[in-house]
Amino acid sequence: MKYHVAQGAEAPLPGVKDLSVRADRAANATACELLGFTRADDVLAGLGAGDVLVVADDALAGVNAEAVAKAGAVIVVGTVLSAAVRAAAVTLPIANFAEEEGTFTNLRGRVQRFLQAKQAPGLARPSWYALADLLTALGEKAEYHTASAAFDALAAAEVPFAGLSYGGLALSGAAVQGAAVGAK
Repeated sequence: MKYHVAQGAEAPLPGVKDLSVRADRAANATACELLGFTRADDVLAGLGAGDVLVVADDALAGVNAEAVAKAGAVIVVGTVLSAAVRAAAVTLPIANFAEEEGTFTNLRGRVQRFLQAKQAPGLARPSWYALADLLTALGEKAEYHTASAAFDALAAAEVPFAGLSYGGLALSGAAVQGAAVGAK
């Protein structure tokens, strides 16, 4: 399993210790690695007929359509429905970060909750809800109707998150197993 995260220059915030725009432009890169994904500059390299390509948002903007077509199936999960939709076997419109509640794992391995700030438009649903529907369609029992249920299932199934609970995170968060000492 491979993943790609957009990169940019790190930009420290003057006058605030240890706060900056980080090189990784996605909050959950650490969680991907904890769950066994490997970072790759080209996730399409080596893609074949037996592979499933999951595209988050507009990650395929400007990518060679022939490379995408090599996948056995394409699933688009996102808020921006781009050209990747044409190749998709399944399209799951999801709410964006401000339109749902959930968790992310920061670069130091601290799981933090976030709250919904506004209502999602149209058919968009929280990402954890849409992915639970996908798992159910694939034959997995995935009855996650709240962010709490989705996170608690993750904590029960994945060793780095063992012992954590959604309610126990509160708004200050908690570190995953093996996280850097002093993580904030």
